[in-house]
Amino acid sequence: MSAMRSNPKHETEAQALILQLQSLLSAEERQITTTQSKVSLMEVLEEACNYIRRLNGEVQELSSRITGLMASSDTIPRNLK
Repeated sequence: MSAMRSNPKHETEAQALILQLQSLLSAEERQITTTQSKVSLMEVLEEACNYIRRLNGEVQELSSRITGLMASSDTIPRNLK
């Protein structure tokens, strides 16, 4: 199941993006005084990260499907295409 395996390059890029988002969030938190607002910002960050991870998984699955379709089209005799 190659679609389920993580691409190290994409994982590294995702982690870098998460770190950037967290640093921005930390800077924003310093300006916010209420605890509820801080919690809300953390929830937004977590939701955004989860969404990015889901999208990355979908891209990997689609890439795998396309690769499979391309491989199967190579085995079809030319007179049937």
